[in-house]
Amino acid sequence: MRGTVDVAAIYDTATGFSSGRLQLAADRISIKGKDVTDLNAELLYDPNSRTWSAENFLGRCHGGRLLGSLRIEQIQTSVVEYLATIGLVRVDLQKFLLGGRLDQAAETNTTSGTMNATLGLGARIGDGSSRLGVCRVDVADMQVGRVSPLATLLSVLSLTEPADYAFERMLVESYLKREKLLIGTFDMSGRNLAFTGSGSMDLNDRGIALTLTARGRRVAAAKPSIFQSLTEGLGGAVVRMEVTGTADNPKVETKALPLIEDSLKILGTPQ
Repeated sequence: MRGTVDVAAIYDTATGFSSGRLQLAADRISIKGKDVTDLNAELLYDPNSRTWSAENFLGRCHGGRLLGSLRIEQIQTSVVEYLATIGLVRVDLQKFLLGGRLDQAAETNTTSGTMNATLGLGARIGDGSSRLGVCRVDVADMQVGRVSPLATLLSVLSLTEPADYAFERMLVESYLKREKLLIGTFDMSGRNLAFTGSGSMDLNDRGIALTLTARGRRVAAAKPSIFQSLTEGLGGAVVRMEVTGTADNPKVETKALPLIEDSLKILGTPQ
């Protein structure tokens, strides 16, 4: 962090804080390579509820805005809980992912778009097992980078047209419980195809387990080619995808949907 902090407080060694005010003016805060600039926040102490709280703190984040609130409460002598709410508005997704790096090759291969996101998170400080939260990410006008993890989904389906990498919207709605991110909704919709599904991600090793359904006229070219012959009369192909591995290096396997599996039975069962 680079900036200034002004603190005014009254503290008694026997009874603790009776008043407190912390004013933060940060030119730049970097969290795991993601920069927040021009951040202003005021944290106030309420002796009646024994809480520190900051309402409507505001900053800039990679071309967009960051706003949020924070509440810290001491519920027992050695137990402190926090509740944080953070929103990102119209953030440049490519700049956010690159974390300020200006390498031309990285820019060419990195996913781009305009991101809005919200995060609500609460836990006891120092106790990861108490962590609960909710996260929503909404990206508009997304162009998937050719070497990004999302590109793996497209390469498995043998998609090559530039329009195959363009999506009007990506929406991810998830819930955080302890060390798991539970993804209730994963939705990517484009002109040529769409993905929907759900799954989970481990926050420690970033291991993922997603089940997705890919739909659209371009999916008809997916391997194995039997998908095309079985679905060309249905108005659009449908492929199920099992995604494992890690968020940075996903492994994708295509599987037949029940409809396709039933159709295969007409070919007979090997003896």
